[in-house]
Amino acid sequence: MGVLQSSHIKEERDQPIVEVTNHFSSATFSCKYLPAKLSLFAIESKAYGVNFRYAEELSQAESMACFKLVELTSAAAYKSSSRGWKPKAKEQEMSDKDMRYLLVQQDNLLQNEGAQASDDKASDKAVVEGFLSFMITEEDDYEVLYIYEIHLGPCLRKHGIGRKLMHYAEEIASKVGLEKVMLTVFTSNEAAESFYRKIGYTDDEYSPAPKILRNGVVKRPDYIIMSKAV
Repeated sequence: MGVLQSSHIKEERDQPIVEVTNHFSSATFSCKYLPAKLSLFAIESKAYGVNFRYAEELSQAESMACFKLVELTSAAAYKSSSRGWKPKAKEQEMSDKDMRYLLVQQDNLLQNEGAQASDDKASDKAVVEGFLSFMITEEDDYEVLYIYEIHLGPCLRKHGIGRKLMHYAEEIASKVGLEKVMLTVFTSNEAAESFYRKIGYTDDEYSPAPKILRNGVVKRPDYIIMSKAV
């Protein structure tokens, strides 16, 4: 090993994991951390694949499809919470340079079981019908993978796809060397909270605590923060 190469590796190890990881190109990140083969699966004779993108790599159509899924599945929960529904702020968050996406896309070209799910040609005209977005970041002095969104269109639900996407995120976090996976869920979304608990997520130590009112009634916060060690 050359002196320059050895020096570069030492320098990389001395830097925070978050900083190093977020400087990788999409191709490098994929090679180092993505599962060797993302799933191909069929639902009602339609073929689907999972494709990885940095936010900056999303086409306009992909960005719009992701936003529409958030709007469809979560706008009501935002509106009923203290946060409120702020579409412009949500669009800005979703386009952050450090946001990463796992897209569930349907395309007639994705019929071959042996094809690579990340094949660019196959995904050129693919329709986004579900996605998971995440950041490699620091939260309260922990280096974590933070899941910002996970949304599935109606035709993808109850087929185990959400569980697969969560597993991919956890596998990525483990390969990067992070301490845990974190996420935020509205307490009004009982189905989502139940799903996360079933796959091993618990209230994080920094999650807002319930309030006990004067009459003794326990009032849960609008949202909780959940996490899972990896």
